[in-house]
Amino acid sequence: MRCIIIKGLRPEYNGFVSAIRGRLTHPTLMELESLLANQEMLARRMADISMKDEEEALFARTK
Repeated sequence: MRCIIIKGLRPEYNGFVSAIRGRLTHPTLMELESLLANQEMLARRMADISMKDEEEALFARTK
């Protein structure tokens, strides 16, 4: 089941997949769910931060 979930992830999760595969012990399904939830939350925060930076850059005045 873990392999099916990991293989079905989108390409933007490739770094996450590499980290999971590099672990000495594989996470349980519950741990994998928690790790994926944390990864998704981090991706959303990063997207929000980059969007705010772009907005500020659009309105920045140069001297």
